[in-house]
Amino acid sequence: MKPNKVIQHLRELLQADKGLREQLQQRLQQNASDNPDIATNPVRTLDELYDYLERFLTSMPWGDVSTGYSIFEKIDQATGYIYYLFGDLQYEPAIADWIKQYNALWGEFLNSSESWNDEYFEILKRDPLFELDGDKYESPS
Repeated sequence: MKPNKVIQHLRELLQADKGLREQLQQRLQQNASDNPDIATNPVRTLDELYDYLERFLTSMPWGDVSTGYSIFEKIDQATGYIYYLFGDLQYEPAIADWIKQYNALWGEFLNSSESWNDEYFEILKRDPLFELDGDKYESPS
């Protein structure tokens, strides 16, 4: 499934199920109340959710490297953020199936050559939690 198709599928799913759409909107509002920091919780509305999900599908999970978190912490937070956004709705069968499709598509991007470059390697190399500056792993080539 192409990126725009998986996001469109979520739109259609929520259009078809008004109750689910309303629950998700309430969840996003609760998330904004629980964490009002736009830097760590940028999604407030369904439109912002769609935009975020579209961008995330073709990005590395660490975002802006200038903030105070380590790259490892940022990856941990970013990969769990989608589940935070959906909360308990992630267990609804239709949403659970959609999340599986979404994650598979993101995995395709991460497995592609366009998802990696020397700059990313240097970013990860600077984070001591990855231990990329020693001889623990094979050559980057």
